[in-house]
Amino acid sequence: MAEINEKSLDHLLALARMEEKDPKRRGKLLKDLSKILDYFNELNEIDTENVEPMSGGTFLTDVMRDDSTKYRDVHEHDLEREESLRQFPRKENDYLKIPPVFE
Repeated sequence: MAEINEKSLDHLLALARMEEKDPKRRGKLLKDLSKILDYFNELNEIDTENVEPMSGGTFLTDVMRDDSTKYRDVHEHDLEREESLRQFPRKENDYLKIPPVFE
């Protein structure tokens, strides 16, 4: 089993800003952390000498569009804004008016 003791557990709990006083749960944490570290030690034993490094898990490229302006001029933007405002049932001073959330 991996080397983890009460002192290391206290240190990890302090780093995580957690407290655990229950001895049963502390024991379970120690056991679980030991299993995790054992698994990492097992992975370290694997021979990766002739394995080519990966650049990532996929060859997909970014599918996001480039940023661009939608409107060619301010007038076009204002027309679309006015059209949107016209479709809303209640408005006040160019703002959309909705029922109150908190009363």
